[in-house]
Amino acid sequence: MSSRCALHALVLLLSSLLAACNVALGPGYTVVKQEYAVQWTGTDQLLVKATYRVKNTGKVPLDYLDVTLPPEPRRSGLHVWFAETAVTPQAADEFVSAGTVRIPINPALPLKEKMVLAVEYSLAGRVGDPGASPSFYLEPQRGDSGWHPLLRERKGSFGAGGAPPEKWDLRITVPRGFLVHASGDPKGRKRRGEMVEYHFRQRLDSDSTPFVVAGRYHEWRSRAHGLDVYFWSPEAAQEADAERLGARLAATAAHYESTFGPRLPRSRDIWLVRIPVPTNPPDPRPKMGPAGKPPAFPDGIFVPYTGFEKLLGVPEECLADWYLAHVWLELVASPDRSAGDIFDALSSYMAESLPHGCGYAMAARALRTNPDRSALISTQLRAYLRGFPPGRSAKANLPEFVEMSLRTRLFMVALEDRLGRDRLNAALRRMLQSLRGETWSTNDLRVAIQLETGEDPAEFFRQWLNQPGIPEEFRKKYEQQASGSR
Repeated sequence: MSSRCALHALVLLLSSLLAACNVALGPGYTVVKQEYAVQWTGTDQLLVKATYRVKNTGKVPLDYLDVTLPPEPRRSGLHVWFAETAVTPQAADEFVSAGTVRIPINPALPLKEKMVLAVEYSLAGRVGDPGASPSFYLEPQRGDSGWHPLLRERKGSFGAGGAPPEKWDLRITVPRGFLVHASGDPKGRKRRGEMVEYHFRQRLDSDSTPFVVAGRYHEWRSRAHGLDVYFWSPEAAQEADAERLGARLAATAAHYESTFGPRLPRSRDIWLVRIPVPTNPPDPRPKMGPAGKPPAFPDGIFVPYTGFEKLLGVPEECLADWYLAHVWLELVASPDRSAGDIFDALSSYMAESLPHGCGYAMAARALRTNPDRSALISTQLRAYLRGFPPGRSAKANLPEFVEMSLRTRLFMVALEDRLGRDRLNAALRRMLQSLRGETWSTNDLRVAIQLETGEDPAEFFRQWLNQPGIPEEFRKKYEQQASGSR
């Protein structure tokens, strides 16, 4: 073995030993204890405070920590303390994530010593009117963007640190009369004047992306298909409607779980939370959360109760089916950038394939056509071809989001025709469950299909997703079906 190879092997050995023992050979620290606190302020701003007890477990004094914060202008009024002494954050170097600040430690924290770090700021996290229907939602952390601070690994040779402890606390302070649901195990609540503090214990294996839903809601509870369903609405609802929606959502969740795998390792309950939206929204699509996806949390969904469903004449339960599909695709394993074009098509496919669901009725009502599958697909194909006339690769007048939606929906039709529903569902389950807590891409779907069927669909994917137009065989099939149905 050459000296260069021997040196490379030694470096690999040291790196593996370091990972196994969790001991820093350079600058590093361990988060011994942490707590997140959220407080309602009566305005559209929440008060968020994170407290960490850190220990220098590196081989050199600890002279700074990097912390990634929610982006401005969502966040304001940042305050930082080390050992109860105010500290002025500095700009981090250019090689760390956007939104990261550097917190200097002066004097540097000696080896094996501990110190308390506190970070506090105001945060926009509201989904309801503070006056008429006060409520807020703090979403699960995805990547480097979320509502709570994210400690970073120390830079430098063999730097380490930033990982949360095995357990930590989340405390939420809201006015009396609020309902609160959050990640973790409920550990009780305390009355503090006109406010109430709720305590939830978080666990690293299941709550690494904590969330909070809270507001002045009316609550109904029902049980069906082995699931407890909590229905929250800012306005009083008919008990029969709540029971109907609860039973429907439980059936949908039970089907998704049996077909595509579980949502969470510990939770069996599910929440349906109505949120207010404008009666006449300027955008005909449903009001979304970050990255254009419906707002959701790992054991429930938000469904707008005015506006979108009335605009399209779509029943609320059809929206619930579709939104809940997003929970599996977004929060079991989230899509990366390459999967953006196919995300909505996959969730629509999941909702449309429900044995008790709306079938193709939701899309059919939007297009004002027959809900029969072949007729609907032919209608969607004609709509696409009107935007892309034969012989033209550039669109004529089709809006971008409509073109993307139609094309990826037609791709899912072709994929279902090719594989059959059972094998396609099995491939989706394989992808989601093997990548739990991670991200999935279009290529992950292709690989899952190959593992499930033994055949590589790479050429099929390229033909549909990387080339302009609709494949000739598919176009002719559904154009003929359309002409035969007249």
